[in-house]
Amino acid sequence: MKKYLVLVLSLVLMFTFTACKSRVENTNVSDSEDGEAVRDIINIKYCVTGSEESYAGKYSKYFADLLNEEMGDVLYVDYYPNEQLGSGTEQLENLQADLQQMYSGSFDMASQYAKDLNVLTMAYAFESQEHLDAFLKSDFCMDIWNKMYENVGIKLISCDMKRLPRCFVSKKPIYSKADMKGLLWRVPDIDIYYNNIEFMGATPTYVAWSEVPYALMQGTVDACETTCEFVYPSSLHTVASYISISEYGFAREAIYLNAQTWEKFSEEEKDRFLKCSAKAADYYNNMVGDDWESDRAKIIEEGGEIIEKTQMDIDSFKEGLEEYAKGLETKGVWETKGLFDIVRNLEY
Repeated sequence: MKKYLVLVLSLVLMFTFTACKSRVENTNVSDSEDGEAVRDIINIKYCVTGSEESYAGKYSKYFADLLNEEMGDVLYVDYYPNEQLGSGTEQLENLQADLQQMYSGSFDMASQYAKDLNVLTMAYAFESQEHLDAFLKSDFCMDIWNKMYENVGIKLISCDMKRLPRCFVSKKPIYSKADMKGLLWRVPDIDIYYNNIEFMGATPTYVAWSEVPYALMQGTVDACETTCEFVYPSSLHTVASYISISEYGFAREAIYLNAQTWEKFSEEEKDRFLKCSAKAADYYNNMVGDDWESDRAKIIEEGGEIIEKTQMDIDSFKEGLEEYAKGLETKGVWETKGLFDIVRNLEY
């Protein structure tokens, strides 16, 4: 009987010790040699879609270095450029599974979790970056961010990295919607881009971005669209010399963090983290703005022609815009009824 009791007590003590050990190992705090609590470093795998030389790669590296410098007491960031951990979609899935903790890429990617964000890509839905800011900071979008955090496990850290306005790059000058007719137009493999180009009068055809210069040179397509800062680095002006500053859309880069990592930070640490992301946004915005001023001059020197927005008949591109929005809504491009009206009625 005594042997039986000893065995039972031994088992109880063993399980108690194991449970306590497990709880200690899974906390974020350990003891130093002098007995004071020491915070364990949070390791963050941070991957971006762009190469190290791209705008996305440069600002993301700046952000990673800044976090390591200013929050090294709390975290350490491992930086992986050029989709080393997968495509944009795969990386967002990695965040949910905690296989990586942070990701930077096009803000458009968030639309897979909230269809209403497809309105961001609709042609001429927004008049300016300020108009877009008003939408992104509205109660409507705050509800989207909260649902992404609670239901998907992804925290939107920042979408303040403002790419330059979208422009047309073409082999013939484009001043009005009538000039779009008959053009074969490169689009990415995303439905709303097909819809946008059809609405504006051209014929969309899918071509991978890496193949666009060759497709323009060979005549597979006559034109494409992009944001202004990508024209010169991609040498597009050498194969399609007309750059029309249409401002038909405004794009953003975004930073996402998985919820598990965000919840490990104290409120003070969260504030420090967001201040670092704000500095990274400023770095990005200054970089693309400064480069574009230099690139404009180079494009003209090398035979390109820039058609300013003031030279274009922008109103012609907007003819039938409300009907176009209704058509997108009917197709289920977004879910909220009257979303286009919500966007257009924003004060900014």
